[in-house]
Amino acid sequence: MSAAARLGEDRTLPECSLFDLGDWPALVLVGASSVRGEVFEVKDSELSELDAFEGHPELFRRERLTLASGREAFVYVFARDIADGARVIPSGDWRRWRRTARDDSHPFPE
Repeated sequence: MSAAARLGEDRTLPECSLFDLGDWPALVLVGASSVRGEVFEVKDSELSELDAFEGHPELFRRERLTLASGREAFVYVFARDIADGARVIPSGDWRRWRRTARDDSHPFPE
């Protein structure tokens, strides 16, 4: 990703859910949340490396979505069933969730 051009932040349309799976989040295409993320321009030659990193297609599936801005982008959607007890991130904002989760004064985020 170091060579990828950052195009800015965007959000999914409000038709997703984001779950906390411990060290990483999992996006699913079921729900009513708008999930926040960053958009990068990735060369085709680098896409296979990114797919391998994300475990495509066994762990995450790469899918094209239309974002809130109207632009289209690939996103990685969790390809397995969400485990019972996985916590939903209501804000759809992984970074904010993780900051709040680490703050001892807020033991129960959101």
